[in-house]
Amino acid sequence: QPFYEPLVTGLHLESAMIVPIAARGKPVGELMLGSHAAEYFNDYDAHITTTAAAQLGAAIEGLRLASDTDVSLRRRVERLTSVARVSRELAASLSVDHLMQVIHVETIRSTGADCGSILLLDAAANVTNPQLLQSVGCPYASEFSFLERTAIQNKQPLLVSDFEQETFAPPHPGVHSAMFIPIVHHEQVVGLIQLHAAQPDCFDDAALEMAQTLAAQAAIALNNARQHQSEMQQSELLQRRAETLQKFSAASAALTPDQPLEASL
Repeated sequence: QPFYEPLVTGLHLESAMIVPIAARGKPVGELMLGSHAAEYFNDYDAHITTTAAAQLGAAIEGLRLASDTDVSLRRRVERLTSVARVSRELAASLSVDHLMQVIHVETIRSTGADCGSILLLDAAANVTNPQLLQSVGCPYASEFSFLERTAIQNKQPLLVSDFEQETFAPPHPGVHSAMFIPIVHHEQVVGLIQLHAAQPDCFDDAALEMAQTLAAQAAIALNNARQHQSEMQQSELLQRRAETLQKFSAASAALTPDQPLEASL
């Protein structure tokens, strides 16, 4: 073969034997033996070399599997660590703003996304006409896109592997793949997680599962924070009413029947 001609010429080989190296039935390389003597190799040499090539292929495959396992295990550990970190943060805070920041950072970190956003929605609004309360992350485009509305209305996640293969536009320039995960609490959509990547096919099933896990945690935490916020507002309102009634009571007590009108005012 032309590929081996420089090698044969440079080493002045008179005979050579080339055996393919395969892993899982696919060629991954070749094992070449050469000699300065003509007709040096026989059938036994070919048998031994073929056996060695098979063992080498098995070793290469083993190294690949070990490498894949290490990467997979490391990703799983990172994701479990992220879940634990989010659980701790969400349990310790009742601030909606802080919770949204935590969810935003951890979903990007744990799924390998390049950017994304968290949209907080009005739970009382109809899913056919969602109302945005606030957002964190990539700028909101002033109205919901087709993909955002679809995920919200169906209450199901959406995964786009490559926007160049689709008819709808990406969330913003530079995005080639994305995930849209609704945050659902008691059948009500209270938010939407968006994750964007610059590369196509960035998100796999494990990343989607991770995002859904964090969305479930976010739903509970955001609901608790909003309830706390509502109770605090109600408490402040009652406190103001009590102070107002107290002032009226004090003013009434200060009035006497014989007091001139000008003094009463």
